[in-house]
Amino acid sequence: MNFGESERQGMAPSIISQRRQGRAILAAGVFVVLISLFFGLSSLWHFREAQVAWEHHNTRASAVVNALADFNRQTGYGGFIHNFKNLVLSRDLTRYQPNIEANIAALRVQLDQLDTLLEESEDKAAIAQIRSTFEEHISNYAKVHPMVAAGASSEELDAVVKVNDGPALKALAELNTRFIVRATEVRQRAQQTYAEGMRFAWVGGGLVMAAIIAAVVAMMLFLRRSVAANAILLQTQAHLTEREQQLRETQRIAQLGGWKAHLASGRLLLTEETCHIFGLPVTEPVTIAQALSHCLPESRQRFEQAVNTAVEDRKPFDLELQISTAQGDVRWVRVQGEVRHEVAGPSAVAGTVQDITEQKQAESALREAHDIFDRSLAVAFLWRNEENWPVEFVSTNVTALFGYTADEFTSGAVVYSSLIHPEDLTRVGEEVVRHSSEKDTTKFTHLPYRIITKGGQVKWVNDDTAIRRKADGSVTHYQGVLIDITERIVAQEQLRLTASVFSHAREGITITDHKGTMLDVNDAFTRITGYTREEAIGQNPSILSSDRQNAAFYQAMWGALQAQGHWSGEIWNRRKDGTLIAELLTISAIRDGQGSTQQYVGLFSDITERKTYQSQLEHLAHFDALTHLPNRTLLADRLHQAMAQEQRRGRQLAVVFLDLDGFKAINDQHGHQTGDQMLIALSTRLKEALREGDTLARIGGDEFVAVLTDLEDTATSVPLLKRLLTAASLPVPMGDLSLQLSASLGVTFYPQAQDLDADRLLRQADQAMYQAKGAGKNRYCVFDATQG
Repeated sequence: MNFGESERQGMAPSIISQRRQGRAILAAGVFVVLISLFFGLSSLWHFREAQVAWEHHNTRASAVVNALADFNRQTGYGGFIHNFKNLVLSRDLTRYQPNIEANIAALRVQLDQLDTLLEESEDKAAIAQIRSTFEEHISNYAKVHPMVAAGASSEELDAVVKVNDGPALKALAELNTRFIVRATEVRQRAQQTYAEGMRFAWVGGGLVMAAIIAAVVAMMLFLRRSVAANAILLQTQAHLTEREQQLRETQRIAQLGGWKAHLASGRLLLTEETCHIFGLPVTEPVTIAQALSHCLPESRQRFEQAVNTAVEDRKPFDLELQISTAQGDVRWVRVQGEVRHEVAGPSAVAGTVQDITEQKQAESALREAHDIFDRSLAVAFLWRNEENWPVEFVSTNVTALFGYTADEFTSGAVVYSSLIHPEDLTRVGEEVVRHSSEKDTTKFTHLPYRIITKGGQVKWVNDDTAIRRKADGSVTHYQGVLIDITERIVAQEQLRLTASVFSHAREGITITDHKGTMLDVNDAFTRITGYTREEAIGQNPSILSSDRQNAAFYQAMWGALQAQGHWSGEIWNRRKDGTLIAELLTISAIRDGQGSTQQYVGLFSDITERKTYQSQLEHLAHFDALTHLPNRTLLADRLHQAMAQEQRRGRQLAVVFLDLDGFKAINDQHGHQTGDQMLIALSTRLKEALREGDTLARIGGDEFVAVLTDLEDTATSVPLLKRLLTAASLPVPMGDLSLQLSASLGVTFYPQAQDLDADRLLRQADQAMYQAKGAGKNRYCVFDATQG
């Protein structure tokens, strides 16, 4: 073997080794490139997966949060529940019906949107529960609508609108809680995916730095993509944080938190608001035992018993408990919950907790305030700052002062400003305006003013008023405490009059001896009675007697004078010319040191005009202003009396609901003045068609009701019904015109097989009247009690 050959033979393994090394290096380079591409593509896939998942969740979360916010707004203040409650309180169908129906349409759209957005079965079950409660509210509204139109009372409306909102509130709270938990889980998965992508990116980057330029270029492209993905992730995380903050704020405002206890592990999950309610740190874990330790013993026993019962019966629970916070404060909470069951048995208990301490304190304070005012002479009022000062609240002892009940004030049946004496009303109004315009004024005291009671009695009151304002200083309410100071005012007046010795008295004054013989009178006595001083002295006040009061009245008067030393009241007397006068009279006994009566002093004023005005008011309250027939109020009173009388006598009565046919056309064609004249003429004819003991009332528009009493049987009413139809159909001359109508009558009888009240009889007659309308008008139909 020569050198060249041996060199070649020696170089062959080296060349082979170099080739092998080259192939190995090439293979390693290719492997590095492939690994780099693998890690790069993997990181890009992870980032893309995180981005897609987060964008999907963020879009869905935004839609859900917006839908929940719209739902809360449509149900909250100014929404469906608010408008529905105002409808029940005010019974103002015209004002609140359009708002309620708009709320119903909007809420149904929001519920359908939430049902579409929420895919999990638990979420759909919660939406179903909320929808069920909402539909129950709608159902109640459908019932209340005709009741309000029919004039149902607040008690009747309250009995219909009661709905258990607990399950719906719990479902909404659980929905919020699950949404926060899922948002947290999605964020954690996104962060985990991002972290995995970053690990792949760093490994790929290290390999790319050791690989070929193509890998470096690929790495640069990858890094650019990574930066973009990181920006997207940070942006989505910011959106998630904003949504979580919005949900937390909602729970904070409602003071409503959520909780979930795993029965097997003892692990307890609390929302941030729940931790705030219990005074617990948000960042530290809390066990079930630690949470229960904050319940007072009796509340803890009730809670554990409720959970055990829920586990056995699979029924939710709703409790009001007392807890002691971590800071030692005792608070009231409302806890709702239910047990989650799986195939193996109960797995967890979940629910909501709401801080109701302020509600409990307000209820307690309100009860104490009611008790205090009910036992005191002071009457508490809360007026709205609106025209005529409508009463929003008044203590139940108001009847002793005004004669009206609290319900009559709060329902609007009694207008407070109308009860203030006309002579004091302007001054009282000016005082309210003056003090309200002073921004720093929070309370003031009226000068004493007079009020007129239900019975027409004039009383003096002292009114201490507090002003409620908004943040901008505008007045919303006036809160007043009224005290009857009538006796004090009268005593002061008597002292003043006694001191002035008749000189400036506008009231008539008489002074008699202990036997009643008049010793002296003042000029006002002469002006009011017509008797001169000379004619009156030596006479007994009985010369003024009108015989309007019986002997029992005077016995009670003298009895009060003997027992109490004074008497005050209204009395009818007669002037010298024989005309009647109404007097507000006060008689006081003047006694010596031994208590023996020496003289009597009588002080009286002429209130004839006031009594006349009161009589006119009473007439307006019970009679129709146009036809002077009894109105609905007087009709109800007479119908009640007639029902009781016929029940005692074993006779029957008929209730006839009469509606004029074609009256609207005459009103539209000839005007309301002609329509009014038609109603006056027809009411006279209809009344003449009835007997003396029957009642005809106008209850509104062209609707009348007749009560036919003392009927032997139903057939006895037929001639009267025909006379009513004839009277309604006769032509009515109106100047050059001769107008003619007819009437549709609905009739029902009392007594019936079942016990009925007056309202039920009127509804039966109304229903029969509509049957007469449908049958062709100008006829009567009798209500079939067997089908009613």
